Amino acid sequence: MQAELLAICTGKVRPLIMRDPHDERILMQEMSAIEKSPIRQGPHQGAPEVQCHPLGIEGDEQADLSVHGGIDQAVYCYPSEHYQTWQQHLPWITSIGTTPFGLVGENLCTQGINERDIFIGDQIQIGKTCRLMVTRPRIPCTKFNARMKSNQAVKIMVQEGI
Repeated sequence: MQAELLAICTGKVRPLIMRDPHDERILMQEMSAIEKSPIRQGPHQGAPEVQCHPLGIEGDEQADLSVHGGIDQAVYCYPSEHYQTWQQHLPWITSIGTTPFGLVGENLCTQGINERDIFIGDQIQIGKTCRLMVTRPRIPCTKFNARMKSNQAVKIMVQEGI
């Protein structure tokens, strides 16, 4: 299965704060690396390689290794086609002004494949040198609502299949 790679994203462990949407009180503060930023985006012909090891992309971190990372969750791929649905549900995303690569904590933002087309055990070919195997379904963690600034984000992801 062939996919186009739009961005490679990594994140460092830092405090993630969930605020009350009505009065901005801090409801939760936990360490997380769900906030990812692109380290490379756009066409990658001739660009230097980014190292990917059995436990993930070089420079990417996870705060809680009991539920994130590891050999079966080393790289998180996400279809860019879902961003439009997120913008409809959460208008603050539109105010970013650019394509929000890394928005949902993904390492690789792809185009051309989605969850309806792939199954556990499938291999995804990205470019000439990157081949990944699907090992698990996407299961949003409790920190996802804080990242998305909505107490409905996990529900939206599950119900919409995005």
